[in-house]
Formats: sequence, structure tokens, C-alpha cells
Amino acid sequence: MLGLVALAAAVPVLQNVLFLMLDFHSAEGLSPQGSAVWPYDSYNDMRWLLVYHNSWQAFAVGLVVAIGLRGLLSAALVSLAWPAESTRPAGRRILLRNLGIAAMTVVIVSPFAALAVAAGVVSLSWFVFAAVGPMLLLAPFLQRAAIGAGWWRGLPSAALVGWSLLDFVVIRWARVPVAPFVVALALAIPLTAQVVTSNPSYQVDVFRPLLLERRLPPSVRYAVIVLGPHNSRYDGRPAVDPAVETFSYVGRDAAGRPLPYESRDTHRSLDSSSALLAQQVDALHARTGRPVALLGESEGAMTTTRRRTRRRAGGSPPAGSCAGSSRWRPASAAAPTARTSRSSAR
Repeated sequence: MLGLVALAAAVPVLQNVLFLMLDFHSAEGLSPQGSAVWPYDSYNDMRWLLVYHNSWQAFAVGLVVAIGLRGLLSAALVSLAWPAESTRPAGRRILLRNLGIAAMTVVIVSPFAALAVAAGVVSLSWFVFAAVGPMLLLAPFLQRAAIGAGWWRGLPSAALVGWSLLDFVVIRWARVPVAPFVVALALAIPLTAQVVTSNPSYQVDVFRPLLLERRLPPSVRYAVIVLGPHNSRYDGRPAVDPAVETFSYVGRDAAGRPLPYESRDTHRSLDSSSALLAQQVDALHARTGRPVALLGESEGAMTTTRRRTRRRAGGSPPAGSCAGSSRWRPASAAAPTARTSRSSAR
């Protein structure tokens, strides 16, 4: 038992130490998923792999390594957790079974992991339902797959369903069908968070990246529009450089300046936002005579992509020269760190 606890705890601890060494504090909450049960462990692996690869070769190598390490870790956990009063299969048999389950689980969860990555880009909690919901349904089946054959036949017991969805279900509740209550609770928490965060008193800080506080270098030949993320707000303060503007989700005033907006104003369709963006791009281009670069985060990046897609569908060349997603670094960067896609300038 001590060996099982030690191994299950060591993986999250090592991950957390690595995050601290890399100054990656925002990922510390993901550490417990390192030794989670199926399918949450592979779901966690695939989200990391889908984000941190830069070629198909790197993805393929990472996929093989992830399956191998996950199968090895799961086999070790199963071996250590095997009841002493039962005959444990040979270690090689357990390892091969868990390697196979690891490969199968990766295939099953990859589409949902990709959806979760996309949901993280736009920062909309509603998309999480489609990504996490299937994990809740798959968990009771896949957790017994690592132990023996026949896991795919029949329904899991109420006890297994309960423990797979709510880890603090006690043994005396083993015959209670807790799954409906757990699913209702899982749905209620994000819905409650959505209501709370929609309250004006819970609005995020004013969107003010460092780019708005500096003048553009002379070598930059673009004017720039920065687009804030979902639930951001803008207080109307202009940028230091007159060639830089903040995109307004409510449009411009009579003088052509971006209007201040509140977080609720970002709750609109991408089509309507892209229409406002097109007007602001035209106005900034006319005022400065420069091609316009678009730098967006979260919903802002999706708006720039939607605008370019609409213009291409209409047969017109895109007016913006850059569009991309970024994580603003208020203390150290004046430009987005993610790759941007470049198109023709106006």
C-alpha cells in the first residue's frame, strides 16, 4: 500500500517541481492528472502533446513516448494495487495489457482533447461540456480494462461508477446510484461560475497589454489593432502610439475612436465582431496610411480569423496583415509570443 501511495504521489510532485523550475505556475493545477485513472490520464497527456509539438515527426515521437510511459505507469499502479488475497497475473501480461489500453485510450480521447485545446483558446467554458462529458461516461469502463478481459461486456457497478466520478464516495454508498447526482453537480458548477462571472462586480481587469503603453519601433511599418479576450473590458484610454488602437466590441464614436466596453459586450457572435473589426481596420488604415496588423487573444484571435475567412469567401484580399493568438506578458513583452499568420497587406 505504501508503494502504491508513493508512486501515485511521486508523479504529480515531480510534475509540480518541473513547473516551478520552469516558472510555469499556471499549470500547477494540472499536476494531479499525471497519475489519474483512465481516461483522465491519457486525456491530460494528449492535451499537452497537442499543444507542445512543432512538427508531425515530433508529434509521432511524443505520442509513442506518451503511450509507453502511460502504459508502464498504469501497469505499475495496477500491480501495486492488486489484492493480496487474489492471484496476480504475470507482470509481463499486465504490462502488455496496459500498453494496449493506453494506445486505445489515446485514440478514443484525442478528439475530445483537441476540442479542449480549442476551448482553451477561446476561453469559453461551455465548450468544456463536450470535451469532459465523454470522459465521465468512459471512466467506469476504462478503469476496469487495465485489470482483465471482458471489461467491455456489461455495465459497470454502481460502486465503480461512483468512485470514478466522485473520489470521496464512501463504501457504504456503494449501492446508491450516485452517477445522476454527480453529473448534475458537474453541470451545475460551470453554470454557476458562468452566472457569477457575468456579474459586473466580477469583471476582469481592464485589457491593457504593454503594447499600448509603448511607441512602435521605427522599423515597424504597420498600424496595429489589439483585440481583447472574452470577458475583457476597455476603459477608452488611447494607446501611447497613435498608430495603435484597441478593438472595441461596441464600435467607434463619431470621431472614429474606439468606444469603451464592458465584459458583457464581448458576449456576441464572431460575425458581428468581425463586421465591427472590418470598419475599424478601414478607419485606421485611412487615418495612418499603413497596412494594419491584428493581434488578438482568445475571442479576439477568433474574431481576426473570422474576418479574414469572410473576406476570402467574398473574393476580396484580406486587409489585415497579421492575425494571431497570444498570451500577453504584462511584465516582459510588448508583442505577442505565439506564432502569427501573415497575409497580404492593404
